[in-house]
Amino acid sequence: MTAAEDFHIVFDQIHNNSITIETNAYNSFIQYLFQQNLRVGKLTATLSSETLRPYEILILGNPQDSTYSINEIYSILEFVRKGGSVIIFSDEGGDLSNRSNLNELTINFGFKILPNIIYDPVSHVDKVVRPLINNFLPHPATEEVDAIVYSSGCSFEIMNAEEFAEYRDVSVQPIAFASPTCKMKIFENQKWVEYPSPNSIVAVAGRYFEGHVIALGTPSLLSSLSNNYGFKARDNMKLIKNIFEWCLTPAENMFSITQVLGDRVEALIQIEKELFQWTMELVAKNQWGDLSNIINHSLKVFQKKLRKS
Repeated sequence: MTAAEDFHIVFDQIHNNSITIETNAYNSFIQYLFQQNLRVGKLTATLSSETLRPYEILILGNPQDSTYSINEIYSILEFVRKGGSVIIFSDEGGDLSNRSNLNELTINFGFKILPNIIYDPVSHVDKVVRPLINNFLPHPATEEVDAIVYSSGCSFEIMNAEEFAEYRDVSVQPIAFASPTCKMKIFENQKWVEYPSPNSIVAVAGRYFEGHVIALGTPSLLSSLSNNYGFKARDNMKLIKNIFEWCLTPAENMFSITQVLGDRVEALIQIEKELFQWTMELVAKNQWGDLSNIINHSLKVFQKKLRKS
């Protein structure tokens, strides 16, 4: 991002959100946004397609004791569908503890916020409720991120494609996981009950038509209250910086090109799980070479058919 660029970010402050521009607990993060020459605004009265139109990124910063109306959810979906980005923060206990309804929005993107608190008795910083996260999948948001501190947060569940993918232009993936020793607490029968929860998903990223979606289960990643778990802890700041850069990337540049090798391009792409498994079975049988050969052959066949039609 350069000084010549003129990007606009807006915070939802209508739904008793814990992350606001004025909150001292997040002043380092807000200061960072201004240092990046990002124009920051806030919604305090109405969330609609009209009020979202001037902005590129919408931040839903952990709403509490407040729910989104059907019209507000529709406006957010339209905003993202047309190329906007939404960054969603929940907190420990998810919608249940925060008495919100973010899941009514996120199921359209292909994931759910779970009503739990994750902790790690082995891999943590200072307290077990501050898991140290160092398991990341390749994604622009996780580039050069080695470890983050995920304080008092919840986890996520990726839905089956048939549950949400009415259109091919919707995709979602986990991008960060807790360790194999992770556990969780769930509120059951009027008390918190503990369960093993190895490799819990703690961050998801996706595409909804022309827009981007990112979700994190703790606002503490932005906190200025402590360098042990907040914005300046480990690679927390790097993760947030990457997220904003990815969210401001135009849709046509969404696929990450990592190298240009002569007449070939090396790129990160998403393949449906069932197709991937079937393809790797062919590779294992030495029938079609490697995965790249199969993809290139399939595209050439598709190209020929299109040219004949």
